[in-house]
This record gives sequence, C-alpha cells and structure tokens, in this order.
Amino acid sequence: LLMNKNKVYFNGDNNVYSTVPVVIFGNGWIRFESQSLNWGRDTGVDGVLANQPLLVSGGNVVFGGDGDPKKGSKGGRSFVANKGNTVYIGVVHNATVAEAAIVLKALGMENALNLDSGGSTVLWSGSYKAGPGRNIPNAILFVGK
Repeated sequence: LLMNKNKVYFNGDNNVYSTVPVVIFGNGWIRFESQSLNWGRDTGVDGVLANQPLLVSGGNVVFGGDGDPKKGSKGGRSFVANKGNTVYIGVVHNATVAEAAIVLKALGMENALNLDSGGSTVLWSGSYKAGPGRNIPNAILFVGK
C-alpha cells in the first residue's frame, strides 16, 4: 500500500484484508490498530506504518512469543511506540522480541509496534545511534511540519 503526496492510494485493493498491525500518524495524534484492515483508507493522515508483531496495546504486553526462532533470538529490536501523543522510536538492545515488549511496558509505553531487527536495525539522529549492520534500502523519516 502506498499513498502519494496528493493523498492518493496505490495498491489499496491488495491490502484491504491485511491482518498485520499498523500505526497511523495524524496531525498531533497517533493510533495503533491490531490489524491494518481496521483503519480503513483515511486520507487525512500524515503517515502509516505496518509491521509485526504488535508488542504493547493499551499498556499491556500483547506479544509473548510465537515460536519463530528469529523473534526468539537476542538482538537489537527497533520499535515505534507512544505515550499519549508523544511518539518514540528506538532500539532495545540484546533482547528477544518478547523481551522488548516487556521493556517497553516497563518504560510506560501505551502501545508499541516491532519494526525490524538485527542488521536491519539502524537509528540515525545527526549520527548513527545504532547500526548500521548492512546497507539498508529504505528508511522511515520523521520531519517537522
């Protein structure tokens, strides 16, 4: 699914039934949904990011593991989370995905979505804060309005 700068969706029909968790960003607000199909196709948003698993929802850990060995191995676990209308993006180092969920709950996050892990985990703010493990062909950018 892609929305261009004119807020026109491309490939939307292919994502209507997606059960992947999603975070939606608007003008001064953030919303997490457990399934992408729950948010519709609102063009009044600033950004949408879908990935899995959802780690924390309503202040409760909602991911305790699913048997996937990659999620059960320790590494850098990047996330996007919120506490109120404040958005946090970061990395929990040397953790399984389930352990990252526990850490984020302990930090008081209301909602949190796993992003990527291992060599794909890169965090930049004027300089590298985490990574790079390898060349990364895409990025999530936060820009001021």
